[in-house]
Amino acid sequence: MKITYERPPLAGKKFVFAMRTNSGRSRVNIFLNGNEIQTFDCDDPPCYQAFFVPQGTAGSTLLLRGFDGREEYEIFFFINEDGLGILTDSPQKTDRDAEPV
Repeated sequence: MKITYERPPLAGKKFVFAMRTNSGRSRVNIFLNGNEIQTFDCDDPPCYQAFFVPQGTAGSTLLLRGFDGREEYEIFFFINEDGLGILTDSPQKTDRDAEPV
């Protein structure tokens, strides 16, 4: 699974992203400051989704957590008003079939 985007999320703007997977159906949960604010399901990837980042959220954290049948994928952002506040663009990927160590 992979989540892609063209521009980072900005307070008061629409954020557009795509879910791409080779494992069929997938889901993305969106968290703002640790609180789940939206969920998107994707039955036939790639799927393109958009949501409005609320005004007054500059300084907040945003997490996109994606799942498909095989793995999880997470991207963390730090929301600001100029588009330069990405906290990390190094997605965390977890293989669901991996054996625990």
